[in-house]
Amino acid sequence: MSWVRAGERKYVPYENPERRRYNTLVLYAPDGVQPAFDWIGKPPAFTADDLIAFLLERPPCPVPLVIVLDNASLHHSRLVQAALPRLWARHIYFYFLPPYSPELNDIEAVFRVIKHCDLPERVYTPLAALEAAVDAAYTRFEEKLLTQSSYQLRPAAYLLRAPDTDISVLDLVAWEGRRSRAPAPDTDAAVREALAANALAFGGTGEIDTPKERAIRALLREMEEVRAEREAAEDLQESDYAATLADELEQLQAKVNEAHADLLGGNRLSDLYKKPRQAIRKAIRDAIRNIGAKHAELGRHLDRCVQTGVFCTYRPDPPVPWEIHVPSPAA
Repeated sequence: MSWVRAGERKYVPYENPERRRYNTLVLYAPDGVQPAFDWIGKPPAFTADDLIAFLLERPPCPVPLVIVLDNASLHHSRLVQAALPRLWARHIYFYFLPPYSPELNDIEAVFRVIKHCDLPERVYTPLAALEAAVDAAYTRFEEKLLTQSSYQLRPAAYLLRAPDTDISVLDLVAWEGRRSRAPAPDTDAAVREALAANALAFGGTGEIDTPKERAIRALLREMEEVRAEREAAEDLQESDYAATLADELEQLQAKVNEAHADLLGGNRLSDLYKKPRQAIRKAIRDAIRNIGAKHAELGRHLDRCVQTGVFCTYRPDPPVPWEIHVPSPAA
C-alpha cells in the first residue's frame, strides 16, 4: 500500500521483468518406497530436452515410475513424444491430468505452501537472490519430506528391539518428540531399563520415568505376580487360595484405576490415546507396506507379528534376532 497527496499523480518505478524469471522443474513423490523431492532451475524457459534429460537422470526404481503431468504444451511436444520409448525402457510413464484441473495435482499444494510460507519476501531485486531463496525453500521442504519418511520406520524399529513387550503409543510418541532435544532411546538409561525389565505395560503420559509412572508400573508388576500365582493355584486345584488371590487382584486393579485417574487429571483414556494411536498406527503400517514392497517375505512376517493399538507389540513366533539401527531425522 502507498499514498499520494490529493491532486498529485502517483509514480511507481518500473522494473523490466525480462531475464529475471527463475523457472523450476520439480519431481515430487511423497509416498512409496523411495520418497523424493528433486528439482532443477534456470532463468530461461525449459525446453523439451531439459525435461527429457531430467527424467532420464532419475535413479532406477524397483517399480514403474508414473509421472503425473498437466497439459502444458511442453509436455506434449514432438520431442517428448519421440522420447517416450526411451522413457518406457526405464519404466517411466506419463499420466496426464484432465484439462483445467490444477486441484488434482499434488505439487500445486506444495508450490502454494512454499510461495506463501517459505518465500516471505515478495521482491528479489537481483536474480541470484531469487535463485538462492527458491533453492533454500525447496531444500527445507525436501528435508521435511525425508524426515517424515524416516519417522515411519522408527516406531517399528522400537518394537523390533523389544519383542513381546506391550509399548504404549504415548511412549512411542514421547520418544519421537524427545529425539530432537535429548539422547535417542537406545542411549536413554530410563528407556533401556524399562525395556530390559519388560515393564512397559502402561504408557501413561508418555513420560516413562516420573514418580507416578513408576508407581503405576510397580502396581502392574505386582498384579502380574499375583495373576501368575493365582493361575498356579488353579492348576493345583487350590480353590480357596485362588479366590483369595482373585480378591487381591481386584484391589490392585482398583489402585491402578485410581492412580490412572490421578495421572490423567480427569481426562478420558480414549481421548488421550486417540490421535497418538492413529498417528503411530499409520506410521507403522506404512513402514511395513514399504518394507514389503522391497522384501515381500519380511513384509508378510511383520504384518503378521506386529500389533498396533493403544499398546503396540511385536510378537515373533519363533523368536527372531534383530540388529536394529533407529534412523535419525534430517538435521
